[in-house]
Amino acid sequence: MRATLIPMGILCTSLSTFATATECEEASRSDAIILMNCSADSTSETWVNAAKNACGDDKSCNVWFWPKGIELPTTAPLTDVELPKSLTSKALAVWANDSSSLLTLKTIKTN
Repeated sequence: MRATLIPMGILCTSLSTFATATECEEASRSDAIILMNCSADSTSETWVNAAKNACGDDKSCNVWFWPKGIELPTTAPLTDVELPKSLTSKALAVWANDSSSLLTLKTIKTN
């Protein structure tokens, strides 16, 4: 019997990619904007991995994340500004690929 060794880095990367794929799903994409739905228990690490996988080397790519159950536009807009405020107010986070930065959004209740 022959034993095969798999370097931990490769195994961890594969598991991380699989976890991201099951936690976040791409809903729509334009040239610069990607809209994703993610499970309620997804983390910032999940969002970053999903965004990097979705954007690749495209520096003009921005990814918006919402919890599953939020209805998103059927077609992603060409720019962030074109997203309706009623939708952006429900977002979990936004990834900007050009600066490799994640902006997490918090819902604030007002009375």
